[in-house]
Amino acid sequence: MKTEVKVDGDCYDANGREFIDLCRKSKNPNVEYKMVHGIAINQLDGKPMGHAWIEATFKMGASEMTTCLD
Repeated sequence: MKTEVKVDGDCYDANGREFIDLCRKSKNPNVEYKMVHGIAINQLDGKPMGHAWIEATFKMGASEMTTCLD
């Protein structure tokens, strides 16, 4: 069974531009950015939808923390 995945909005373009901007401006070697594409479940209709976001990983010594920039 094939599931139809909805792709609306501008998350791919907007997060792509933001990712490039963050990478160009970042002067902190302890922060790593990743552009992520995936499938999320729409909270309004419960259907799968394509989505893009940025993950930032902050490293301090042996510790690290990743957060989602969406």
